[in-house]
Amino acid sequence: MDIGSGKRSDVAADSKLSQSKLNMKLAPNIKETFLTVNGFRDAVIELQASKVYRFRIVNTIIDGSLFLNSGLGCSWVVTAADGINFQRPRSSHVGILIPPGSRRDILVQCIADSVIRSTFADSLAFLGNKTKIVNMDLFEIKSIGLPNTKPPLSLENAFTQTIKMSDLRNPNLNVSKRIIEYTQGGPSTPKVTRGSNSYTFYGINGVAFDGRSMFDVRLGQVQEWVIRNEYNMDGSMATESHPFHLHTNHFQVVSVASKGNFTADFEIGDWRDTISVPAPGNVTIRWKPLDFTGKTLLHCHTLMHEDTGMMQAFNIIE
Repeated sequence: MDIGSGKRSDVAADSKLSQSKLNMKLAPNIKETFLTVNGFRDAVIELQASKVYRFRIVNTIIDGSLFLNSGLGCSWVVTAADGINFQRPRSSHVGILIPPGSRRDILVQCIADSVIRSTFADSLAFLGNKTKIVNMDLFEIKSIGLPNTKPPLSLENAFTQTIKMSDLRNPNLNVSKRIIEYTQGGPSTPKVTRGSNSYTFYGINGVAFDGRSMFDVRLGQVQEWVIRNEYNMDGSMATESHPFHLHTNHFQVVSVASKGNFTADFEIGDWRDTISVPAPGNVTIRWKPLDFTGKTLLHCHTLMHEDTGMMQAFNIIE
């Protein structure tokens, strides 16, 4: 998570105010912005050499995607995203993209010390050049003990396959269609003012969140939504990715349209609850509400955007 972003007093005071139990090893009056891993700045994680570990990485950064790269001492494969296992592990030599609010399960095996780092992604052409990507060392891995003399265990063989998710991509399915369009003020759009604060307008389908449910979906009915992030309110092209998050139900990625290269975030057919929407571009998803009725939410998972208004409530009904 990121510490010190936005208007703050100092990190120690903020930690006390939030009743945080995390030991962040902080001196008073630290006012710079930095990242913590499990509550520690410059975290060090000790692993037994050659042993396979599962990391579940959660990006809780307020506004910033991670693009993870392992050092030379470690190898890894990705086995799950947002709690849904892949049918087979995915090697990620180019790095692992994790938008805000999203999670990855990674099998990690190290034979030497390594530094895990987030770098600017090659997929900026997909995400948009105004999208924030963390660029710094995140944590250090200390490899304890000597590597085994036996060949290291194949990470693919350490992967346990789970039940296969259903596939909703059949073009003959009866689906209920809807457009979810991110609405953002552009360079020439007047700012919104509340009290003494002035900020960019953020909404969905032209409306800032006000707590009302905007539409209904029926239990058991397959939904097909196009998540659009193509133009700002002044007609200029969108330049910032907005990670889309759906509460309560996972969704399947059906298609994507973008002017940039395809992202490392997801593959067509993946089941997720949070994905990067390109800028400019759109993503088509399908999902089927099965178990729960009632009021729920969809929103951009950049915290400042959703809190400002880029969020919408809807009802699941029988």
